[in-house]
Amino acid sequence: MNRSGRTRWILAALLAGTMAFSGAGAVSVFAEDASAAADAVLKEQRLNTWYSQAISSIDAGDYENALMCLDLCTTVCNRENNPELYADLYLKRGYCYCMTGKQEDALEALDEALDTDPELENAVLLKVSAYSELGQFPEAIDALGRYIELTGDSSMYETMAVLYEAQGEAEKAYETYESFALETSENEGAAYFLCGSYQMSRGRYEEAAELFQKSLDSEDPADDAWYNKGLCYMSLREYEQAAESFGACVEAGETSAADALYTKATCEMTMLDYDSAVEDFTACIDQDTETDNSRVNRGICYLLSGKSEEALADFNESEQVPTTADEARFYRSYVYLAQKEYDLALEDLTACIDNGYDLAASYLQRAQVYKEMGDEDAYKADLEASRNAQAAGDETEAEILPAETEAETEAETEAADIP
Repeated sequence: MNRSGRTRWILAALLAGTMAFSGAGAVSVFAEDASAAADAVLKEQRLNTWYSQAISSIDAGDYENALMCLDLCTTVCNRENNPELYADLYLKRGYCYCMTGKQEDALEALDEALDTDPELENAVLLKVSAYSELGQFPEAIDALGRYIELTGDSSMYETMAVLYEAQGEAEKAYETYESFALETSENEGAAYFLCGSYQMSRGRYEEAAELFQKSLDSEDPADDAWYNKGLCYMSLREYEQAAESFGACVEAGETSAADALYTKATCEMTMLDYDSAVEDFTACIDQDTETDNSRVNRGICYLLSGKSEEALADFNESEQVPTTADEARFYRSYVYLAQKEYDLALEDLTACIDNGYDLAASYLQRAQVYKEMGDEDAYKADLEASRNAQAAGDETEAEILPAETEAETEAETEAADIP
């Protein structure tokens, strides 16, 4: 989601929570002498009817009909005879215009409402939405500041930070979010954790890691601070520090300890520390965490550390699981190739190709099997097929894999070099 889209989403959620309309009728507008009493009663009945219809239309999402009913209301109600209702009518007009994408009209209606009642909170909030939709972020920020002033709602600093981000003022955005965190958090540790999460969500991993450490150093460390710190280091490709943080998460018994153990193992796999990775993947299997992925990854670690029989046992079991079957077959072909079981290797790789698994790598590996068998034509054909698959973009895993599985990709690269 882009910055303006995120702003729109947050403001829409806020408006949904604050702009709740009831079906209560309009209050009495008229206080005339007895000679006009009947006419006054008739006008009031019409006003109540139109107002109720406007509310029903808004609730049903029929904003055009709601605007028509609100227009009829203003033929009876004005700023002089009922300023409170008049401001409310223009507030609702502004809301309808916002919801139909007519932001300029919305601002005009909301200004009319605020000219009548300068402290009408929802009108100010709607102006934030309208200005944001128009990309007028300085005006949106000013309006939101006014809303916070009127309501004392410090949680809205989070939204203000988003607006500063949309305006391109990252430093000011963080300062504002920090104010939000300090105002709303139970303690210092929780505040640092929120700030770290904010920086992390924006890809500022070094700053985020420092803030998570501040949370850990506080009197009340936040849950999962170690885990999130590890994710930051992993995103920075600092796998040793990431593994240490994930290990600390496990020792501390944080909520994400199980995920941390698996991710720690993938970091160790990336650092070629296969013994430690095997130990941690085994622990994951024992505690039923990422069991299928842990088993196939453990097999890869066994394979890369020269323990073919252990690798074969894991791959045989992983082949029985649909989500890991092709990956297991692919790596099992290395074992079969080393054992000169060429027919078995070809059977696994052909299945991978038929299932569309990592075509560039599968064709390349099958080419190596044909080469060992002395089938030069088949070797050249598969080598060409591998090049074509690569050119066609079939090998795109390295670009789209999430950070937590990147370790597996690097291990696969190394596996490709196994004789």
